[in-house]
Amino acid sequence: MLIIACINFMNLSTARSERRAREVGVRKALGSQRKDLIAQFLTESIVIAAISAMLATLLIKLVLPAFNAMTGDLIRIPWSSPLFWCCMVGYVLLTGLFAGSRPAFYLSSFNPTKVLKGDLTRSRKYPSSRRVRPRKGGERSPDEGLSRWLDRSFVTSGRPGSLPRKMLVVLQFSCSVALIISTVIVYQQIQHAKDRPKGYDDNRLMMTDMSSDLVNNFTALRQEMIQSGVVEDAATSSGVVTEMQSHCTLQNWPGKTAGDEEVDIGSVWVSGNYFKALGMKIVEGRDFADDIHADSGGVILNEAAIRWIGLKNPVGQMVTWNCFDRPVRVLGVVKDALMESPFKPVAPAIFYHSQWGNSVLYRLSGNVKTQDALPVLARLFEKYNPAYPYSYKFVNEEYDHKFNLEALVGKLAGIFACLAIVISCLGLFGLAAYMAERRTREIGIRKVLGASVSQVWMLLSGDFLLLIGISCTIASPVALYFLHGWLQQYDYRISIGPGVFVLASAAAVLITLLTVSFQAIKAALANPVKSIRTE
Repeated sequence: MLIIACINFMNLSTARSERRAREVGVRKALGSQRKDLIAQFLTESIVIAAISAMLATLLIKLVLPAFNAMTGDLIRIPWSSPLFWCCMVGYVLLTGLFAGSRPAFYLSSFNPTKVLKGDLTRSRKYPSSRRVRPRKGGERSPDEGLSRWLDRSFVTSGRPGSLPRKMLVVLQFSCSVALIISTVIVYQQIQHAKDRPKGYDDNRLMMTDMSSDLVNNFTALRQEMIQSGVVEDAATSSGVVTEMQSHCTLQNWPGKTAGDEEVDIGSVWVSGNYFKALGMKIVEGRDFADDIHADSGGVILNEAAIRWIGLKNPVGQMVTWNCFDRPVRVLGVVKDALMESPFKPVAPAIFYHSQWGNSVLYRLSGNVKTQDALPVLARLFEKYNPAYPYSYKFVNEEYDHKFNLEALVGKLAGIFACLAIVISCLGLFGLAAYMAERRTREIGIRKVLGASVSQVWMLLSGDFLLLIGISCTIASPVALYFLHGWLQQYDYRISIGPGVFVLASAAAVLITLLTVSFQAIKAALANPVKSIRTE
């Protein structure tokens, strides 16, 4: 952002060089050295940077609460810190020197003799003494001669400073377009992960931390919750649905060879109706029985665990699990569920039937409003768990927390993209206004000769559109390179298609047209008589 703003300062300062050319000429004629002029222009730039820093500090003071709320952090301005003020002064000096460097060296290089004679804007390619020769085989048309005079006198003026200025415009819009592309890609990656099937239904699913009283009274609590009509079903688990809190090692299984390594596997202790309450599907075998003693030596594996160990016909097979000192039988296979990162493959998991747990999971009935169900649930939990106040979490909200980092990156990228576009467009608006002002008489003459508003608009907008096109061409491969590297950290990721680059380029072109068109149309609609009467 700072570099883009400095580019604006450079461009607008050098674009308006003609207005300060005579000042430079007079100062040099009166004895000023080039180093004196450089010091003057750099001092002006540093003063502007210092004023900007004071305004920026006030702006930060106003927006900091909103920024802290968005990031979940607590950042304060350290007014009493000497290091803070040293950094501020350092940034002011660096910004002022960087932004003012090119204008200072460019303006101080003017030849006083030429600028006082008005030769600064004279083109090298078409000297003012050169005459336009007629075509072979015919006379020169008045329009042709005038057009070449216009090109010589207006279009090519100031060429020594125009190429670097165009390069800087290309640089700042390349940054802006790259940020637009980044914002879109981050958003698509988040939505891609959010749309990924979870393997369970988190709609209206709630959880409450377990206690010893709830462990002893869970059966009675579950019955009363279902009888009250506010809960469809309830179950217990050794961990929350959105996180695998315990891991063990799967040591041995049928078909394991000496070269096969032991498998780190997520381990969950659940009640008999756990899969039914969560909406998880048993794809092979059966679910746990209601009687816990009937399945004391049985486990259920998820599909990822079966794929990992390559177990064929898993139902009924015996596996060795280091959480128990004896082999256990595979009762069934449950469909994969996202219990950890939504950006990674589903990890192997094993489920064991147990009354013990850390969480109570329950789903609200579809015909009951949440605000009506909460008082009933509070009364039931306080009845069977009087030592603790009723507290709860929604599983879908806990799952959304997994996207906090990516969502924050997306928000910040979007904010910075908007700032980059706004700052770039401010510079573009200034350049367009200056160009329209400098070519006022040219536009007036063209209109007298029959040029339409659209032709004048295209005359002033064409150069900018060409620069934006070059920016898009540069920004697209650069953004692709860095975003491809960013996506590699995710196993479950999108593929970058050409649509995002077309969208970002179209947005940049549209924004440029909106920025430039105001000045272009304003100049095109001006009365040509007023424009050329001073000739």
